Amino acid sequence: MFATGDIDGGRTSGAFGHIDNHVAIIENQSTGTTHVLALSMPYDSSPSAADNFVTFYHGGGTAADAVGAIEGTATGVNYKSGSADFAEWLPRKDLAEPISAGDIVGIVAGKVTRDLENADFVKAISTAPAFTGNDPGDSKRNLYALVSLIGQVPVKVSGAVRAGDYIVASGKNDGTGIAIPENRMSPEHFRLMVGRAWESSDEPGTKLINTAIGLAAGEAITYVQQQAELHAIIFNLCCPRNRDLWLSYDL
Repeated sequence: MFATGDIDGGRTSGAFGHIDNHVAIIENQSTGTTHVLALSMPYDSSPSAADNFVTFYHGGGTAADAVGAIEGTATGVNYKSGSADFAEWLPRKDLAEPISAGDIVGIVAGKVTRDLENADFVKAISTAPAFTGNDPGDSKRNLYALVSLIGQVPVKVSGAVRAGDYIVASGKNDGTGIAIPENRMSPEHFRLMVGRAWESSDEPGTKLINTAIGLAAGEAITYVQQQAELHAIIFNLCCPRNRDLWLSYDL
């Protein structure tokens, strides 16, 4: 079966998601328990990745034009997308504050801001997520920001970056971050950490760096504390006579 149409997505004024703006509509008008669409492969008992229930295209209809699919996994389905993060719409703390894709932001009592002073979490604004939750609808999206919760996302970073560095908020509350090598991380750095760089750059200015989001800050702080305790033990074993002097200097 092949169906085609020529329908302007904005035909129904003010509502791009309106039902009339779609080529095909399948409607079940039953007043009882209803089901709308079933996709079946009756002669394939174990649909694999080669078996697509749904394929999404842009441009033409070639394999190179496919941008996503719902495909079989033998025991279930896989939702496939070229995008790489999971995001959620969260309300903005200050509507006058400029926030854009790639910004490092704080979550303060469930609201998004670039001011990280009282942030409960440090996250980044998503660019093209594979999944979005808590969508407020077209008319209210200007009151919200699309925050990446986990996955890979481009983040604004100033200065040189090496893959594997931690990306930490710059402290300027301008949405930018800086790269800190693992051996230079402190508990405060981990509090302001958004993720870990998965690419390198020697460019001194601000650019977008592919960053893995979602590392638990609590685990990171524990790691740093354990490292500090280990260093103290090693120091005491190597230099027991200088321990008191070292402690007094540290205080």
